[in-house]
Amino acid sequence: AEYMGENRKQEAYEEFLKDKLMIDEIVRKIYEEDQRELELKMESERETKRYVEEFKQKREEWKMMEKAKLEEENQKILEFAKMQQVREEDRMAGARKREAVKAKLVEEL
Repeated sequence: AEYMGENRKQEAYEEFLKDKLMIDEIVRKIYEEDQRELELKMESERETKRYVEEFKQKREEWKMMEKAKLEEENQKILEFAKMQQVREEDRMAGARKREAVKAKLVEEL
């Protein structure tokens, strides 16, 4: 009878160990899933941060390009205005010269 009791204790202990192993395995799987979820979340956050940084950089590049384009346009406008002024001055000088020649001819008559 005592042997049967020992046997039953042994079986109960083995059953306990089997249950413990199953529970440990379940806990391990849950932990691994949590870790995976955490890693995915962190990866997603890193990805978002990278995207935001890239967007900011592209925006800065675009701003600089727009500024350069604007400065180039302003330069062209200034050059054009200068050219117009030089042409006008040349035209006026030519007109004054013609007037002087006419006046001289009139004097000689």
